[in-house]
Amino acid sequence: MARKLIAAGEAKLHEMGIASNIAIVDAQGFLIAYLRMDGAPLPSIEHAINKGDTGALFSASSASLGKDAQPGGSLYGLNITLHQRVIVFAGGEPLTHDEQVVGAVGISG
Repeated sequence: MARKLIAAGEAKLHEMGIASNIAIVDAQGFLIAYLRMDGAPLPSIEHAINKGDTGALFSASSASLGKDAQPGGSLYGLNITLHQRVIVFAGGEPLTHDEQVVGAVGISG
């Protein structure tokens, strides 16, 4: 399934003309599959993996955490936890099966 997700993501990104990094992680945030497309920015390697990690560990899209992670928000400082691996902007999405988080995808580019 992880390979199918990578292939689907790569096809869509090619269609959009965007070179990105795609990471698939398990429910605990450990890397299962990864692709760096030709021309994808190097800093985005870690961002893609960390976005997946964030989606899996928090059972939420990385973008949805952003508002509350701002100063004054209930999650302020979240992005500096877990060795600064938490990403609070778009690109990480949890993957569910039977309403359970089974992993996540992270895309950055």
